[in-house]
Amino acid sequence: MLKIIPDRRGTKWGQMGDKRGFVVGLRLSMEFYELEAFKKLVAALDEARRLKSNLLIVSLPGMGASYYLKKYLEKGKPGKYISEAEQDLEESNILDLDFDTNGKALVQVDEYLKRAGAEQKFAVVINMPQILEASRFLESYLGRHAYKTYYFGLPGEEVVLQMAKYMNVGLSKVQKEKILSLTGGVGRWVKFLLGHLDLLDKPDEMMMSDELWRVVEPTVKVVSRCSHEVLEKLGLGSDMPELVKMFANKSEGSGEVDVVVGRDLVLSESGEPGVRALKIEADILNLMLGNNGVVEKEKVADLKWGEGTYDKFSDQAINKTMRRLDKKLKAHRIETISGYGFKLVRR
Repeated sequence: MLKIIPDRRGTKWGQMGDKRGFVVGLRLSMEFYELEAFKKLVAALDEARRLKSNLLIVSLPGMGASYYLKKYLEKGKPGKYISEAEQDLEESNILDLDFDTNGKALVQVDEYLKRAGAEQKFAVVINMPQILEASRFLESYLGRHAYKTYYFGLPGEEVVLQMAKYMNVGLSKVQKEKILSLTGGVGRWVKFLLGHLDLLDKPDEMMMSDELWRVVEPTVKVVSRCSHEVLEKLGLGSDMPELVKMFANKSEGSGEVDVVVGRDLVLSESGEPGVRALKIEADILNLMLGNNGVVEKEKVADLKWGEGTYDKFSDQAINKTMRRLDKKLKAHRIETISGYGFKLVRR
């Protein structure tokens, strides 16, 4: 059984202690199923299943929600884990379609829900929380048929301890506290730092590490697009992990599109509210955001004048609509793709 030992003369966590009896704290013997973060998720899933209702599980890339959900099923809970489109359904289903990298995730989830029978229910993982405030989500089948939301936030210290145990890494108290401060318990980050303990005392090298940036990047970019209210619910409001602060500037300089269409049709860019869009403009933007920033001219015509109307209107009329939308954007612009359509990019 592991014991926590004071950080004296290089003594490490995970040792059995020395003859002088410097043992001062907590025994680390909990198994994964005993983690509080896991217990809370289990309670939310079990309650949704008992009520026969759909559940949204809101998280961030790297938090470990997918791993926890797989462990939930491994424990013998009923249900099927689905990570791609067009799979067969069971009575209870966990849809984990990676909203962050899959531009079609919302459409695919809607398709699953629409073809489900009355007794088939879903837990849907959303690892791109900013979509919850977008009109395309609010008007989607999922947005109208999800009755409860669970925020899978920072697991905290217990994950650092558990992962150190699983990886057989001895930690000093100072090292544990540094990893917790840097990560907040984000599983992917904890795992990386446990394998690179030398970086804990080298902040400059940490900032320059491309390998660490690749681990941190997906989470940091999504965090930069979330409202303060959502971050609070995920445990990242007032106590932001140090790695988020360290890499925030690098994320802002990435050049990625960051536009959200609010439920009131107000456009938000990089978290800053802007002007109100027309309904047609919001529809065009949402279509672009769900297709890697690109839209065909024909699709613009379909949205503005109806299905199959492209041949009835000139490219000049379509361009006029897109120029009007372009003028409402401050941090982004709409580029013309010759012979095809339009692309949304940062200015």
